[in-house]
Amino acid sequence: MPSELIVDPTRKIEGSYPTISEAITAALPHDRIRVRPGSYDEGLVITKPLTIVGDGESNRVRVKAYGKNVVFFDTKEGP
Repeated sequence: MPSELIVDPTRKIEGSYPTISEAITAALPHDRIRVRPGSYDEGLVITKPLTIVGDGESNRVRVKAYGKNVVFFDTKEGP
């Protein structure tokens, strides 16, 4: 059964991850990542099937990357 991982840059939620990238690395295929409001300065590389959702209003979660892709999908799913 898929798990839910929480990304919280304030680390107020026990067991949460400070960055989306860290949660992606820790996640297993088909896990759900819930991203708390904040500004995330990182490029995301997604290498497995995941669900990533913002927590709260859509304009409260911002992902910025300078000099690289904001989101890069590198998944290999065959027939």
